[in-house]
Amino acid sequence: VARDGASGYYINGARCRRKDITNLFLGTGLGSRSYAIIEQGTISRVIEAKSEDMRAFVEEAAGISRYKERRRETEGRIAQTRENLERLQDVREEVEKQIRHLQRQAAIARRYQDLQQQERGVSAELLALRMRELDSGAEA
Repeated sequence: VARDGASGYYINGARCRRKDITNLFLGTGLGSRSYAIIEQGTISRVIEAKSEDMRAFVEEAAGISRYKERRRETEGRIAQTRENLERLQDVREEVEKQIRHLQRQAAIARRYQDLQQQERGVSAELLALRMRELDSGAEA
């Protein structure tokens, strides 16, 4: 605004119309009839902003940036959960491998116990036969 009341409008250093400035802020909740509290220096940052920065300002004003941040956080948690599931799958496979190995060992141990029991039975029968032989030899 000049002393004589004339106004000059600029976007990114280029001269523009007032309508261009108004269009820039449409949908952001900022306008000539709305109340807004803007920090000192924010207007110059908005005016000098590049397209990516301008998009961030508009998204923040529209309330989209909050949802985008939540989405990023949620996607991060989902990725972490997927990694945890992969690790759990690896652990599960390892445990299943150990279970199969232990089942084989248990089968071998049962077979060993059965054979030991058979050996004791055969040894007892052999001892009984020897005793009978000795008894029959002593009687004769």
